[in-house]
Amino acid sequence: MKSPTVVPLAEPGWSSVQSVVNENDFWDVIEKLKRYDAEGILVLPIEKMIA
Repeated sequence: MKSPTVVPLAEPGWSSVQSVVNENDFWDVIEKLKRYDAEGILVLPIEKMIA
């Protein structure tokens, strides 16, 4: 929750990024990712989170 997880992929120059985003910021974040040419955006609901 404090910072994203960034994992390099087998394809050089590619990374996977995992992050938790506040629901109120969701669409803004998605649009910013698209402007930076992000691909394969997977959205999963969080049923419960313990901070």
